[in-house]
Amino acid sequence: MTEQDTFSAHGKTLTGDPYRFNVDVRFDSDGNITSLFANGNAENVPLPGGGSFHTAGRIDFLAHPGDDFVLTPDQGNTGNLAGFCTALS
Repeated sequence: MTEQDTFSAHGKTLTGDPYRFNVDVRFDSDGNITSLFANGNAENVPLPGGGSFHTAGRIDFLAHPGDDFVLTPDQGNTGNLAGFCTALS
């Protein structure tokens, strides 16, 4: 699966690079989801003035009930979150 995300706040917009990741969904015998994970590069966003925000790893979506979007992995690495937030402030 390939995605590309756009982030907007305070009249500023950042567009991430297209990225690919694997999704692993498991079901029990009744068809209920028992696990839902994404593995790979979750996001790479070039920042104004150089540098980038990057996050990669494993996201356990069942650990985030009610969240529509998860930006940082549960296991892995997130780089330059402060720069990402500053660029949108």
